[in-house]
Amino acid sequence: MTPVLFLELKMAAKERLTCDIIEKLYEEGKSVALYIRQKPVANKLNLLLWSWKQETFLPHALYEEGGDNDDPVIIYTDAQTIPRERTLILFDPLPPESLKGQLAVIDFAEVYHEQKRQESRQRFRALKEDGAFELSFLSTGAFMARKKRT
Repeated sequence: MTPVLFLELKMAAKERLTCDIIEKLYEEGKSVALYIRQKPVANKLNLLLWSWKQETFLPHALYEEGGDNDDPVIIYTDAQTIPRERTLILFDPLPPESLKGQLAVIDFAEVYHEQKRQESRQRFRALKEDGAFELSFLSTGAFMARKKRT
């Protein structure tokens, strides 16, 4: 079963939280795939990861067809190119069939906006009904405070 963690997002600070999550996973020694549907948003997150904290450096890159793509964090805009051996963060949602077989998936339960809350619940329900996923839910604070897993 593919583990999918829904993180509660109580305010519209998804970009900042995504950077925090990436940093946490990087510190845990995990390779990360970040899926963002739109290239302009992917470019914005790419720039943000270079500058969001002065004391931190997160080696990352935008996915490049034919490139080495060896950085611990790779940003993807094409779901077909996402490798299965990385922890996948869904900045934008993907259908359940695209998530099957992933090492691990992090999605957002965006509870700060009613429409986004309903969309998050629909995604959770679809994954539950599919039966191929091990679902869990955490507050962002609990996720950030958790100890490093070995």
